[in-house]
Amino acid sequence: MTWYTLFLTVILIFMSFCSFGQNENDSIKIHQSLFTIYSQNGERVRMSRLLKLTKGNPEANALLKKSQSNNFMGNLLGVVGGFILGYQLVAITSNRSDGLTSLAVGAGLSVLSIPFSARAQRQSTKAVRLYNNSLGKTSYYHPAELKLKFSPNGLGLVLKF
Repeated sequence: MTWYTLFLTVILIFMSFCSFGQNENDSIKIHQSLFTIYSQNGERVRMSRLLKLTKGNPEANALLKKSQSNNFMGNLLGVVGGFILGYQLVAITSNRSDGLTSLAVGAGLSVLSIPFSARAQRQSTKAVRLYNNSLGKTSYYHPAELKLKFSPNGLGLVLKF
């Protein structure tokens, strides 16, 4: 009986190590909330890493480069417009000048940055979807969890998949 329990324990330990040795496919997951976040294998992927990952797919890589330039323009217009807006608000509240035209220019630049940022987000999401579609559906991995848990009957193994 002890050999049977020892054998069963060794087999269960071996199976638990094997379940952690499986790999997910290389697709990039898209998490959209206020901002779009890309992740691969549970880690966040930044734009520079996305460009390296999509080098094998020229269409997705070109879209990401367009997205990067649109994002740069949107950020530049937003920062310049925000600076002008903030500077003029401080100047108006301290009664140094009546720069309503500069205030309007700053607000206009800030509003003008929104379409560039939105276009950059759409292009990068489209590029990631193109990349994911080019990977193919050769293997789809559902992570299985093997946990040791307590139950009313005692200690037990729980396998979720």
